[in-house]
Amino acid sequence: MDRRDRRGPLRRVLPWVRPYRRDVVIMIVTDVLALGAQMSQPLLIAAMIDGPILHRDPAGLWWYGAAMLGLGLIQTLMYVLRRRAMLASVRLEHDLRVACYGQALRWDPGQQARSGSGHVVARTTGDLRTVGSYFSFVLPYLISTMFTLVFVTAMLLTLNPAMGALVLVAMIPMVALSRTFAHRYEALAVDAGSRTDQLTTAASESVRGIRAIKLYGRRQLMLDRFLAGAHGLRDAELRLMRLFAGFDSVLVAYPILVLAGVVAGGIAAVTAGALSVGGFVAFTAFYFRLTRPVMVAGGLLAQTQLASAATRRVLELLDTEPGLREPRDPQPLPAGSLGVRFDGVVLDDGQDSPIDLEIGPGETVALVGATGSGKSRLAALVPRLADPASGRVSVGGIDVTRLRLAELRGRIGVAFEDAVLFSGSVRENLTAGRAAVGDAELHRILELTRADFVHRLPNGLDSAVEEQGLSLSGGQRQRLALARALVGRPSVLVLDDPISALDVRTEAAIEQELRAVLDPLTVIIVARRLSTARLADRIALLDGARIVDVGSHAELVERSAAYRTLMLGEPGPEAARDD
Repeated sequence: MDRRDRRGPLRRVLPWVRPYRRDVVIMIVTDVLALGAQMSQPLLIAAMIDGPILHRDPAGLWWYGAAMLGLGLIQTLMYVLRRRAMLASVRLEHDLRVACYGQALRWDPGQQARSGSGHVVARTTGDLRTVGSYFSFVLPYLISTMFTLVFVTAMLLTLNPAMGALVLVAMIPMVALSRTFAHRYEALAVDAGSRTDQLTTAASESVRGIRAIKLYGRRQLMLDRFLAGAHGLRDAELRLMRLFAGFDSVLVAYPILVLAGVVAGGIAAVTAGALSVGGFVAFTAFYFRLTRPVMVAGGLLAQTQLASAATRRVLELLDTEPGLREPRDPQPLPAGSLGVRFDGVVLDDGQDSPIDLEIGPGETVALVGATGSGKSRLAALVPRLADPASGRVSVGGIDVTRLRLAELRGRIGVAFEDAVLFSGSVRENLTAGRAAVGDAELHRILELTRADFVHRLPNGLDSAVEEQGLSLSGGQRQRLALARALVGRPSVLVLDDPISALDVRTEAAIEQELRAVLDPLTVIIVARRLSTARLADRIALLDGARIVDVGSHAELVERSAAYRTLMLGEPGPEAARDD
């Protein structure tokens, strides 16, 4: 573990607070000054009792009244300035939220799948609000509370050393109890935060899979799972509340018991002449000023522990480096057509035969094989959505690990069988941030991919697409995703069975159009249908994450029984033996 990791989570987040240190200082200073004004009031009251009131001097009361008014105005002004400075917490939350989201976008798909969507959602919402609240409210109040404890302790010892010492001794059990409470509260808060993540993920999955839930009648099952998570979160939060309630009860009752001793001691001191009436009033007022920080200490410690746990979860997200690292000295891709080469690529650690395959510039190669043979995983290596267990993948003669991810993926168009669309307009989904794509180019590609249904939508290219594109049919989503892959004229095209949801006629029309488009491009097609595979110049047959044969359709039909079984439906050797 490095030195940075050994620091507390709240200290590690200080670099994010640094741009707003002026506002944090203002919050602390104004809080301390407001409390200073508040702490001065008991001294004024004591002087007023022992002065004008004791000597029956009504005129002298006006000066004390004016002083009390002045202290009240100072408090009000300090509170106003503090509230204005608290806006920095909103900006701090914004900065951390953008950083968390940006870091999550850098993760590879495997990391995203392992963490779950609730992991990111919980940290960019509830956890960040807790962190912002700590720096805008808890931290300034904690510092002003420490100031209060020091000032009040000094005043109690000054007014009556014996009574002041007894009060301080009486506060020691409260301090010990607060420390015990803080440790227990942190453990329970971490458990509640983890359960919140799990519940958020469950809710997110249910919303995304609502069609499957309704189609297969899984509503009750999903509801039972959610209720189990909700009940677990409820129980965790109830444990927090019970702990806090028990601690708070002691905080309220104990100072009242100590007050009885203060009053008895004060009466004895006034009777003996060791303390004036005004001094006794001031001592009692300061005692209440002392009990208040002690009483809220538990809450402040609890909030600090919550903020610490929330900050730790946020930092876990920020500290999780992407599995796919950018190269330190990236090489530029050459212009024009790009070839693709797989050298000794191993998809699984236990794979006994590496994959070697070269795809020349402008060549189209189809990957075929049974389910689980590694077709999609092999294709995903080209845009570097993952790295192989060993071996090398090259694009344009350069190892993809030596290329900037943005440049590599900017030259590769990808369309998956599971077409993913985002909330926004059709145009935004097609261009995917490419500002230089004109309407004429978009219309050409829409015609090419038979996605001209867009023109019949209410606002054409500017029509809204709902979350995940659920307002469109599966075939419409696939055609838009295929069109998106062609936007920007990529040098390499990776197509993972992108038209599987289309009817036979539409599929045939798109394949006919694609023949003309694919000629200048280097294309890798994950094919599950014969018609799609026949678009390729060569076909690579995979089995068990290894290539067992490569050739044209005619060549593989002639020499490969496995290919004929897979693509033509002929009985395999096992079936023949069974017959």
